[in-house]
Amino acid sequence: MPGFERISTALHNILKNYQLESEYQEQLIIKYWDQMVDQRITSVARPVSLKNGVLELQALSASWKKELINNKDNLLKMINDSINQIKITEIKLK
Repeated sequence: MPGFERISTALHNILKNYQLESEYQEQLIIKYWDQMVDQRITSVARPVSLKNGVLELQALSASWKKELINNKDNLLKMINDSINQIKITEIKLK
């Protein structure tokens, strides 16, 4: 119908106009973390924040932090393959 737009398009435009896109994406990653990455990872790391393409994760322990750092490229690919609206360029671990 002329004059109508898809709800998804309208939502995207609203988020863009109010500069809320990054906050929305951050919440999506936090909400769907368990579905985005392997269960072995979800049991040892949780997303803390996402700013300017940098995803910050909290690791369960120092040894898991080291393991995740060593596998950062694979983790980054796994996350980016599961989302299509934004691109995670870096992962930082706490």
